[in-house]
Amino acid sequence: MRAFINGCRNVVGLDGCHLKGKYGGCVLSVTALDGQNGFVHLGIMVCKNERAENWFLFLKHLKPRLDEHLVHAINFIFDRQKGLRGVVHTIFPTSLHSMFWNAARAYKAKHFQAHMDSMMVENVKAFEYLMSEDPKSWEKPLCTLILMYGQLVMGLFYKRRNVCAGRVSGDLVPSAKKLMKLMFKKIGEYKVAGAVAGKVYEVTRIHSSIFTVDLDRKTCRCVQWQLRGFPCQHAVCVLQQVRPNWVQYCGRYYSVDNYKITYALCMVPLEGPDD
Repeated sequence: MRAFINGCRNVVGLDGCHLKGKYGGCVLSVTALDGQNGFVHLGIMVCKNERAENWFLFLKHLKPRLDEHLVHAINFIFDRQKGLRGVVHTIFPTSLHSMFWNAARAYKAKHFQAHMDSMMVENVKAFEYLMSEDPKSWEKPLCTLILMYGQLVMGLFYKRRNVCAGRVSGDLVPSAKKLMKLMFKKIGEYKVAGAVAGKVYEVTRIHSSIFTVDLDRKTCRCVQWQLRGFPCQHAVCVLQQVRPNWVQYCGRYYSVDNYKITYALCMVPLEGPDD
């Protein structure tokens, strides 16, 4: 979560997938995006199924940390299934968009016993089937899944931390530089005229629309610059004339320094079930 708070964009994806093993269940996941559009895993929760109640509990516990992001209006991306839209709207009313069964309670002995007693009253055969195996073995698949997930995330952070170690501070991340390079190739299709020296410019595409670019406010009439925090084609046409420090005109998420902050934290290996 600190990686999200310190270095990720204010975009969070929500999704769930079914577990196909003997014990079934569902994994709900929350991910963010770094400056290179790479996924940064914020957390998972294993539950019985994907439903509104499960998502509500999951997001309610994550909300305090998500709210620590510098940009409070978080953009959520999800498929709007299982009542998720209403859940997001309830927990994050200021977000631009909108499930969680409390499976964790079943791992406490008193809650487990209470659930099993109720089941025995309703269906003795179901109770006997579940108790035919030692309850202590039920959590093994979950432990294996969590350990595997921890190893994957730890490996991802380690790999990306090493990759960005050699990148120059004060520069843009490679994907941002690549996008900038593509826009440079199209500069010839536009004509730039100054309106307010060093601040406001008029950009015209040959035989097409006119766009107003304001360098001080980092805005363009096409609105792309404001929405993605990265200069649009029209802004690039203007900026290339003044030879700027490109990092100053891009959102902090696209800088090498911010990318390094995202993966600066080291993850501690999780302990196995025998520990």
